[in-house]
Amino acid sequence: MEATVKQDFIFNEETVEHLKMLSEDSHEPMNDIVQKLIEQKYQEYRKLKVKKRVEAFEKIVGSATGLLGDFSIQSVKANMNV
Repeated sequence: MEATVKQDFIFNEETVEHLKMLSEDSHEPMNDIVQKLIEQKYQEYRKLKVKKRVEAFEKIVGSATGLLGDFSIQSVKANMNV
């Protein structure tokens, strides 16, 4: 059996009315509606986080090649007058 936690939230009157209408029309308990909406929002959040991580990774791909523009570190060292 899945553990449950009792948590109190405070909603404005308009939100409560909307929740009641959703509950009545769908024949689902208000608690179930709130849970589903939170899970949907959380899944969107996770997808966005993954997308941002992939974008950050793609920005650094190739940055560890030792290339400085069109030159490599080795070619710069070879052309130095040391």
